Amino acid sequence: VTVKLFDSNNSSIFNESYVLDPEEKIKSQYPVRLITGTYIEVTLDNNIIKAETVYSNLSDTDILYININARSDNPLDLSIVTP
Repeated sequence: VTVKLFDSNNSSIFNESYVLDPEEKIKSQYPVRLITGTYIEVTLDNNIIKAETVYSNLSDTDILYININARSDNPLDLSIVTP
């Protein structure tokens, strides 16, 4: 799975690939602040793409979750969680 983050000017600010087992999760705080206008794009190996735009500044405790489930009709889930 590849995770890309773009700022509000569409400039790449993060690009990282991960190898995941089915039903494994990525729970990460990225080395950049997710602020208003940040565009998140996640691509699964079989070219399933999920994208989300951040509409308000996120705090240091907010977490971006990426869940891969190979045994599902919706194998890729992307969500931002505020604890």
